[in-house]
Amino acid sequence: MVGAVVSREESTLYSAARAHFGRYYRAAAEIGVEPSRRSRWTRADLRARLRELQSMGKPMSVGGLGAGLRTACIRHFGSFRAGLLSAGVVDHAAQIGPRKA
Repeated sequence: MVGAVVSREESTLYSAARAHFGRYYRAAAEIGVEPSRRSRWTRADLRARLRELQSMGKPMSVGGLGAGLRTACIRHFGSFRAGLLSAGVVDHAAQIGPRKA
C-alpha cells in the first residue's frame, strides 16, 4: 500500500509503523508486504482525482488534500489553484483566497 494513503486513511497504523520501524516502508517489508509508491500523476489523472475528491465532499485546499496533490498540480498546471480550475473545481477554488504576489 502507498505510504501516503496509509498516512491519510490509517494515521494510527502509520504512526505506529514509524515509531517501531523508523519508516513505514521498513514496517511493510518486515511483514512481507511490498509497499508501492504512487506513480507520477498525469494531467488527466489529477483532474479526475480532484473531481472525485470534490464529489466526496473533501475540502478543496492543500490542507484538505495533501501536499502530494499540491505538488503535482504545481508541476502540471503551474499552481494549485490552476489545477483546481483545470479540473472544473471552481466553486472551491474561490475559497482558497486571493493570489499572493
